[in-house]
Amino acid sequence: IDKAMGVITDAERDIILKRWIGEVLPTLQIGLSDDEKNWLQQKKIIKVGVNPTLAPIEFIESDGSIGGIVGAYLDVFSERLNVDFVWAGNESWDEAFDMVKAGEIDMLSNLTPTPERDEYLDFTDSFMSTSLVIFARDGGQFFGNIEALSGYKVAQVSGFSTSDIIRRDYPDIEVLEVTSIVEALQEVSNGTADAYIGTIPASSYYIASEGITNLVVAGETPYNGRNSMGVRSDLSLLTSSLQKALASLSENEKAEISRNWMSLKIETRVDYTILWYTIVAALAVGSIILIWNRKLAIARKEAMVAKQQAEEANAAKSSFLAAMSHDLRTPLNAIIGFSEVMKKEIYGPLSNQKYLDYNNDIHRSGEYLLNLVNDILDVSALEAGEKVLNIEQFEFEELVSECNALVHKLAEDKNINYSFSVMENMRPVYADKQALMQILINIVSNAIKFTPSGGKVEINAHNSNDSLNIEVVDTGEGISGDMLNRVKEPFVRGKASPHLAHQEGTGLGLAIVNALVELHGGLLDIKSKLGEGTSVTVSIPFSS
Repeated sequence: IDKAMGVITDAERDIILKRWIGEVLPTLQIGLSDDEKNWLQQKKIIKVGVNPTLAPIEFIESDGSIGGIVGAYLDVFSERLNVDFVWAGNESWDEAFDMVKAGEIDMLSNLTPTPERDEYLDFTDSFMSTSLVIFARDGGQFFGNIEALSGYKVAQVSGFSTSDIIRRDYPDIEVLEVTSIVEALQEVSNGTADAYIGTIPASSYYIASEGITNLVVAGETPYNGRNSMGVRSDLSLLTSSLQKALASLSENEKAEISRNWMSLKIETRVDYTILWYTIVAALAVGSIILIWNRKLAIARKEAMVAKQQAEEANAAKSSFLAAMSHDLRTPLNAIIGFSEVMKKEIYGPLSNQKYLDYNNDIHRSGEYLLNLVNDILDVSALEAGEKVLNIEQFEFEELVSECNALVHKLAEDKNINYSFSVMENMRPVYADKQALMQILINIVSNAIKFTPSGGKVEINAHNSNDSLNIEVVDTGEGISGDMLNRVKEPFVRGKASPHLAHQEGTGLGLAIVNALVELHGGLLDIKSKLGEGTSVTVSIPFSS
């Protein structure tokens, strides 16, 4: 018999097995051990704890089956392991954790490994990864990064690892725990919370399904959600079997699962309707900006005729800006948000490369226009005397750390030798911290922008008897003598020639800097030599 068995080919053995026991089991194809096969054959049904409010990642279908991306993976695993994965009946994510700790269910479908969870769960490799971003109210407080949320209230879903991570890394952020993503988004929408940190796929799904219209992606975080499956620590054979089933999937199979669910029910609309909406919105916003610039030019011309007319024009301008700021920012945020979603092809690929190129142009233009609007509003508020300083005492080193975090990457990308030197024993600063940060960021980013690759940007900060002095020196293109006296004026760029590179920008940066410095009772001094570089010095008086 042994000799006979030795001459049977694999194909012949499959025919015999198919005849007498049916289709050859997929478990024979993915390298399962005998122990794993025996355990799976005896188990047959795997009870799974699912987050029922995390579409399209996972949810419960009307028939009680597990839907979404997780459900699709479990369907594949069911075929390859010859077992059934069934929903354990938990009504909430917190209940699922309680059930797995009590040994009532076998595994949790989708979660991020943490040291606390490692105590009672083993994890498979990640089957997908999603970036965590900040959602906030349109027109409300701006949070460009997670550090900006310090002192604010963030709604987070109870049981999600994000809550623990925020409490660990950013204890100054207040966490408001809720039961679902929908509730978290609604808390932000109605003003009970200031922001929500979550993934774009799940958040955008519920924003659309709930008809929430006043939320935007306000900023990024350094975190990524690692989607793994967690199995009770006492079920090691299940963990190893799932890992082998996951490893057996090709990258194409994984991509197909994501595409099928990320584009669920919106394929016909996402295909190109949003793209055309974005183009039309961009044109509309551009027209509004042009109209406003024309009105501004008229106001300036009238100001030359008579002082009274200038005052009336300035009042009209301020009134116009106050009325239009929300209407300008709303479509701009929509443009940037939608184009970012399409840029990452979250809901499936854009089949035509030309549309991808158009979308990248739209995204860049939207960000440029939003920066322009913000700069114009800042200049208007400063000119009208409406800017009120929030004076506080703080250590200058705090400002240095935040500035470096924002501009260091800009210098690194351009291969610029960047250094920041701070005198020892600096006196505490008594100023508007946000305004001083804006001054520093504008000057340093300008120096980096106009310094060619391989150049140098040095920042030196020191005390004098009565003031804080910050000097930013670059080896960039420099500013011509006739322009040097005008670079502090709005809409003027300190360029030697219109044919040089780096012509982007509105010419408002130094005007805003100069106004903020003067508001502090300080001085802005600019020295430059064409072709050799520029030195910008800010002096802010100490006060007590």
